[in-house]
Amino acid sequence: MSVPESSGYAPCDFARARDAIAARVVERQFRASPDLERRYGARGRGKCEADARHHILYLAEAVATRMPGLFNNYVGWLKGLLAGLNIPLDDLSAQFGFLAEVLQELEDCPDAGVAADYLHAVLDRLPSLSDQPASYLAAHSHWDDLARQLLEHLLACRRGQAIELVEGVAGDGADIMDIYLLLFQPLLREVGRLWQINQLSVAQEHYCTAVIQLLMGRLSARIFTTERIGRTVVAACVGDELHEIGLRMVADCFELAGWDSHFLGANVPHRDLLKLIDATHADVLCLSVTLTTHLPIVRHIVNQVRTEGASPRVRIVVGGYPFNAQDDLWKRFDVDGCAQDARSAIELCNRLIEAGR
Repeated sequence: MSVPESSGYAPCDFARARDAIAARVVERQFRASPDLERRYGARGRGKCEADARHHILYLAEAVATRMPGLFNNYVGWLKGLLAGLNIPLDDLSAQFGFLAEVLQELEDCPDAGVAADYLHAVLDRLPSLSDQPASYLAAHSHWDDLARQLLEHLLACRRGQAIELVEGVAGDGADIMDIYLLLFQPLLREVGRLWQINQLSVAQEHYCTAVIQLLMGRLSARIFTTERIGRTVVAACVGDELHEIGLRMVADCFELAGWDSHFLGANVPHRDLLKLIDATHADVLCLSVTLTTHLPIVRHIVNQVRTEGASPRVRIVVGGYPFNAQDDLWKRFDVDGCAQDARSAIELCNRLIEAGR
């Protein structure tokens, strides 16, 4: 879902020209290294241009917020991904170098100079960045042991054993929120890490996610029995985010805390989102974003809620990877706060409502 020009958000000028910039960068890169044509071919050239367009979008958001850490985090993730695919780091370094060169040639675009500075800084740091992201299940703890067992079942497609394990943990009296946050959440992050370093296929990643969703459904009978406290949250992913399961966990945890939650997933038209906030008299709107390139959509939604919504009392809380990676990022938006996980989101939202009263 794109952001209309009338949204009040002005992307960096060079982001609008990303197709032309990417083509120019890759043309220079292939001309400087003729072996790239042999190694990757015409199809590879197209993929290189697509990669360059992604780099530009992430770079543009870092420049727009004046937070180079957003781009640095993306590059760190990218280095691990390329290592898993056996793509030489020199190819990435060269592309960043040519991108900085092309940006510096742009006229009447002051943001391009800032972007080039960010690129030069990350090039200096690139060799020292790890290409082996740390495991999310490295601790020798009760929950990590359970997560490793559950992951083994999932990777072996043993759905029955996975169900038996989780229902056994719940039957032994474990808190459902702990199952969500200490078992499911780190396991899913580990699945993402394994995909990133090319140790899991997309099909395996989808299977793991689907079974966790099944397990959440089987636990739902225990979730919706909590006494209500008369508070309502609407939870939505921005744009066409495919990473919905984390926010669904957050919505379920709000139910466990006595809230009425309305989980909408992704691709909800903004007008319909506003209507539901009004219809439910929502106290809080929770917005989740995984991709840094979707931050402009967050701005657009927040602007619409603030200027067009009929529920001026609604609080807006954001979360997701970019906000977790950059502590102060949420302050660049007209929102009421940011939460790292479901438990902190509930605590924050309760405080916001109490403070308002």
